[in-house]
Order: sequence, then C-alpha cells, then structure tokens
Amino acid sequence: MRILLDTHILIWHLEESPKCKLNHSELIEAAENEVLVSMVSLWAMSIKAGLGKLNLPFGMGLRQLEQHLKNLDFQILEINSKHLDILQPLPLHHKDPFDQMLIAQAVVENATLVSDDGFFELYDVELI
Repeated sequence: MRILLDTHILIWHLEESPKCKLNHSELIEAAENEVLVSMVSLWAMSIKAGLGKLNLPFGMGLRQLEQHLKNLDFQILEINSKHLDILQPLPLHHKDPFDQMLIAQAVVENATLVSDDGFFELYDVELI
C-alpha cells in the first residue's frame, strides 16, 4: 500500500510520541508499504520551526531531516502540475493550504492519507 503521511503523523512517528497511534506506526514500519512524505510537510515544518512553534525531530536541520527520511526508505514527494490540477477545484472544507495539497497529492499518487485530521473526511480521499 502507498501511504502519504500528514505532517503531524510524521512528527509523532519520528519522535515516537504516544500521540502516534499504534496502527499508524505499524503501517509506517511495515516493509510492504511505500511511505511517502510530501515536500509540503517539510515546508510546513520549516515554517513552524522558524516561528519557534516546532523543534525539528532529533534537533536536525531540514536537509538532515530529509536525508534521514530517505535513509528510512521514505520517498520525498515533490509538488508537480498534476497535483495542482487536482488542488484547484477542491472545495474549501479545509482552510489549510498545506493540507489541501496533501489531499491533492494523495489523490494523484493513489495513496492512502494517514492523518488524525477530521477535516480530511470531507474529501474524496482514502484515509487511515
């Protein structure tokens, strides 16, 4: 299964936070699953870190974190025009542009979105 991690799930998993549900961690760690991390999540993390609202996991810089994710066999998903084509007509149930892009990417990439965000249920996207 292809899974796309919402930003908070990624952070919780990396920090081994009790907020990360066991089934989410099991999905992420299962060898048969392809784990995608959007550049949007790294972008959002960078903004929050710059505002002092987030410490990047393990005290890493963003480039180090990206390399760490690649070492974990997570695929970094860049934004492309196919994602933008899906993004444009999305209803604005969710006002967060980063989350809207995650929804668009999940649709285009045929990935299941792993999130605890209730707003995602309002969209036609596979969710866990």
